[in-house]
Amino acid sequence: MDLSINPTHMAKKSTGKPLTEHSVEELNGMRKTITGILAVMGALLLLYVGYYGYVLATGTWNSSHNLGITGILVLVAVSTPNLVNLSRIRAEIARRNQA
Repeated sequence: MDLSINPTHMAKKSTGKPLTEHSVEELNGMRKTITGILAVMGALLLLYVGYYGYVLATGTWNSSHNLGITGILVLVAVSTPNLVNLSRIRAEIARRNQA
């Protein structure tokens, strides 16, 4: 079994192009991708909050649950930049549709 890292299988790095240099089709693709990522992250966040709400409601909270709260904070911290990128992409698409 070969465990070497093959750079061709790694995710593409962002080209760093400003949004104005992307086509509308590329922007729509980026919008759909980020929306899908945010949907998965939102579902995970709801599951986390629901679980901890259940634990609190049943009175079974113990000290080991404190570390699990970190997962909620990480999901919020990671989703914030994605929401900003999504709003920028939507604004660029709307600007081009008006022109």
